[in-house]
Amino acid sequence: MSALSAQSATAERLKILDRALARFSSDSLLRLLGAALDSPGCARFHDHLLLAWTRVLRRPRRPGPATAAGDLSALLAAARRAAPGRGVMTEREPNDARARVRVGLEGEWWLVHPGELNHPLVFLRAVQATERAVDDEQAGFTLTDVLELVLRHTHHTVAALAPAWPVSTGDQSEDEITCTLTDAEVTAAGALGLDHLTPTGPHRERAAKALAYLTADACALPLRYTPGTPLLGPVLVVAAHGGRVPVPASVALDSLAAAAADLLAAVVTDPDAEMRLQLHTIERVAHLLDLTQAPERPEPVCRIQSISHRLEFAVVAAFTHDGLSALLEQARADLAENAAPGAGRLVIYGGPRVLGPEVVTDTLCLHVEEFAEILADADGDLATVAWWVLEMTEHPEVEAVAYYDVFDAWAAWHREGMLLPPGPPAEGVALVSPYGRDVSWDRATAWARIDDVLADAGLPPSLGWRTARLQVRRRAPGSGRRCSCPATPPARCSPASAPSLHWSS
Repeated sequence: MSALSAQSATAERLKILDRALARFSSDSLLRLLGAALDSPGCARFHDHLLLAWTRVLRRPRRPGPATAAGDLSALLAAARRAAPGRGVMTEREPNDARARVRVGLEGEWWLVHPGELNHPLVFLRAVQATERAVDDEQAGFTLTDVLELVLRHTHHTVAALAPAWPVSTGDQSEDEITCTLTDAEVTAAGALGLDHLTPTGPHRERAAKALAYLTADACALPLRYTPGTPLLGPVLVVAAHGGRVPVPASVALDSLAAAAADLLAAVVTDPDAEMRLQLHTIERVAHLLDLTQAPERPEPVCRIQSISHRLEFAVVAAFTHDGLSALLEQARADLAENAAPGAGRLVIYGGPRVLGPEVVTDTLCLHVEEFAEILADADGDLATVAWWVLEMTEHPEVEAVAYYDVFDAWAAWHREGMLLPPGPPAEGVALVSPYGRDVSWDRATAWARIDDVLADAGLPPSLGWRTARLQVRRRAPGSGRRCSCPATPPARCSPASAPSLHWSS
């Protein structure tokens, strides 16, 4: 097929969607599709709904009958026929925005819409750690200004729409993939507005420049669909139809990811920024492991030993893919040469990048925030994590262990009681099956209301404590869950039997 005929075929497919959209007014379509994009009931069809939303913005504003929630099914069917190559989320349960999970920034606590990102909380903490290392004003604003605008937008949207979202019944079949929307959600979406993004406060000039950077004309958007890549780029507001339209909150974290990659490209060559990033990563690891001291000027590969837990760590940090790859290989070689026999090998890395699918032969690699989530999921018990690392790196039955997502490997071992089924040694690589849920979002969901109480009391959230766990009250059936956080501040909190950990040269 020639390039010209391929483009014509694409245009013909989009005409299917355009004909369906032409029945209604542009304004009502934006309300309907915006509500659907943010609705927990439609999360599986995000890519098709976003196509329809951007298609309305790219075409001239037109009058017509108003849409209702009942019209969504026909529009979605047209979008799926027009773009059969776009994905429908089936490999896992979508993260539910009804959990009302919050993250902290600059002393404020903001509601997060998870959108389509895998592990949005890991991503947000990685961005926050990165901006602390590089936060300069080369563009007239900082990455913190962009982050605050994004969180301000998700907070405003979730707070406004949550009362209209139907309560999850939890009885949907695993084989049933639906998109459900109510008229109450559409009405609430129509009242969102743009006032919450108006720059205020002492840094309003910086915020105004950041908002201008995050604003793009609808006709200038490339809109090249590639799975796993932000479709709109670093865009929070779209100029179209003679006005400005905020992107749905479900798109906001994708916009932040694109903005972070864009802004960091100008500072990754700064050696001081690299050193600050490494120091922040080492300090984070030291806090998680309850180490009282950290090297002031560490080597590129900083090692920690835990003889009591048969665990050897290496800590590295980098901004770029190439820089991270080189450091990971250096850390693997260092552990292979110096690690004690029979010890699990773990490389903890920091920075804006998170590895995807991995094949583990003798060393496991975790982003520092992935390590934080796994340690928290283990109730702060490093011994539990150490046993998992040992099995991941030794895997006696097979040559290597592969996974699409490291949390799948953790969940299989921690929840199912084994990483690999017992059996005779075999050649080849064992692939860990998808767990089907986001362990990090589930943990945050379970802690959300308790973290609210901790925040109101001026205390760190659950992830900031060395040991924190949820327990069911056994003497009062049906009374829910309670927090058994230690009564002492996190800096003084340690398990009953402290692990034997020390920095190694």
